[in-house]
Amino acid sequence: MFSDQPLAPYIRANRAIAQSLANMQPNGFEALAQGQSPLIAWVGCVDSRSSPMVWMGAKLGDVIEARTVAGLVNPQDEALQAALGVAIHALQSSELMVSAHSHCAGVRAAMLNQYPPGTQPHLAQARRLVLQYGFDRATAQDVSDEDQTTMAKLCALEQARNAARLDVVSQRWHQGQPLKISAWIQNLGTGHLEHLGCDIDNPLEADQKVNAAIDRLLPGSRQAKA
Repeated sequence: MFSDQPLAPYIRANRAIAQSLANMQPNGFEALAQGQSPLIAWVGCVDSRSSPMVWMGAKLGDVIEARTVAGLVNPQDEALQAALGVAIHALQSSELMVSAHSHCAGVRAAMLNQYPPGTQPHLAQARRLVLQYGFDRATAQDVSDEDQTTMAKLCALEQARNAARLDVVSQRWHQGQPLKISAWIQNLGTGHLEHLGCDIDNPLEADQKVNAAIDRLLPGSRQAKA
């Protein structure tokens, strides 16, 4: 019996959950072991509060996750590209949900230009977006929840744009296979998953769709440029 005290309650819960699922669906785990066909590929933040399966009430096998700090999509991130390659090519996921969340520590770090160890290179993209959209803040007291949430929404929209430019995504569209990229935010204050008004079905419309959503969020002067 595993006895490590900090982890023991979670291991006991695992056994109880496994038994409960087995009771509800006999042979369910045997079926899971044979394969998966997730509809959704999810790109989101590593934050422990933002598990998409919990937020959407998904079952095992419904969602394949690729999670990065602040949910950033970096074309040089080989692990992210590999995860999406498995999802949208090998497993034929046709919905790519790109999500940020409110109260994001990564977004806050970029707004303040103050980073936990090891995160600054990854968050450089977020910092560029902060400066582009005018959300740089000098002190923690200057960071309002509203501004932080708006910046997170902007990050999600820009990551949808980045996702549309990934080689692994372009290959799927080039093959004539359907794939929809959509941008979302998880509101930790309400528990709601909110659509940001941006759905991308082909590479030619990516910039137009993202820019239109950003213009609705920040009318006029700070609209993104492709």
